[in-house]
Amino acid sequence: MKKKMFFLLLVIVLVTSAVIMIWFSGLEPPAYQVENDNDTNFSGLYNKASSLPNIIEIINEEAALQLPLNDVPEYKRYLMNEPDFQTEIDRTQLEVLEVPSSETYTMLKYSCGNKACYTLFVKTDDVGTHSLPMPEGILQDYKLSSDY
Repeated sequence: MKKKMFFLLLVIVLVTSAVIMIWFSGLEPPAYQVENDNDTNFSGLYNKASSLPNIIEIINEEAALQLPLNDVPEYKRYLMNEPDFQTEIDRTQLEVLEVPSSETYTMLKYSCGNKACYTLFVKTDDVGTHSLPMPEGILQDYKLSSDY
């Protein structure tokens, strides 16, 4: 009888331990975590988020784009996690899509390494700026359809 009780107690302890481990593994922060938007972080140091400008300008050989960061949350999140956001803004690539329309369509490419880039499809019109994140990877080329 003592062996059965010991075995039952052992099973209960193992199952409980497994449940606790699974629960704690679900509480880990995501790999791409954003800092708080407050003026100070937990240690009381000045936070980078408040030093980001509201509107940034991205320039390439053919065009320039003034971009309100609040309208492009993915890019703002990326800049907030970078130690030198001005260098990252300067390294951001801009490609304007030639579409006969009153709206302006551009592609922002940022965080480009050897193989992968993050790409945002950005539409600017009279109403504001809207962005659509594209899948991570290498965007080698694009072709506009005949009806744009």
